[in-house]
Amino acid sequence: MSMRQRWVYFDSASYVFGRASEVELGIVVKDGRRIAVGITSAVKRGNPSAIRKKAELHAKATGASLDRVLVVTPYIHDRNPQYVPALAKELGMQIVAPGEAPEA
Repeated sequence: MSMRQRWVYFDSASYVFGRASEVELGIVVKDGRRIAVGITSAVKRGNPSAIRKKAELHAKATGASLDRVLVVTPYIHDRNPQYVPALAKELGMQIVAPGEAPEA
């Protein structure tokens, strides 16, 4: 059984975007594992860092660690499209396109 929730938090310390703002992150709990899921229409070079910061803020604010961070998108918008998934992997997350299965 899995549970999905939308986590919304006001980042008054400006951790994620460098200014106070509302932060939103999807959380899926399945088989006791907590997975952060960011869904976006296109991933750009700066998105993986922002999503990683959202995941870190979630863990700090809730005290619940995350087992994985996934970004689901149909399109990578960058002059070097191979760079963005490599950056995401370096940051400990995975980009998943439609039709792809997340790595185990």
